[in-house]
Amino acid sequence: MGTSWQADHVVPHKHGGPATVENCLPVCQRCNRLRWSFSPEVLRLIMRLGIFARMEIRRNSPLGEQLLKGIVAKFRDNKKRRSGE
Repeated sequence: MGTSWQADHVVPHKHGGPATVENCLPVCQRCNRLRWSFSPEVLRLIMRLGIFARMEIRRNSPLGEQLLKGIVAKFRDNKKRRSGE
């Protein structure tokens, strides 16, 4: 599977980021689409929440079980939506 690289704005235009080389980093297309136009601060929070969620899932805590069920359901719904079911 090939990777298509894109230029991602560190601070999105939506949040006042300039269209300069200094405000851009290479990113794979898939990650760029997941990032949307979150500010760096919000993206850091999302990453921290993801790390916390992963730890809870690995511990098999009640919260981890709920998170895992929610993630599985979300992926299932996305797959159905994309396939037109």
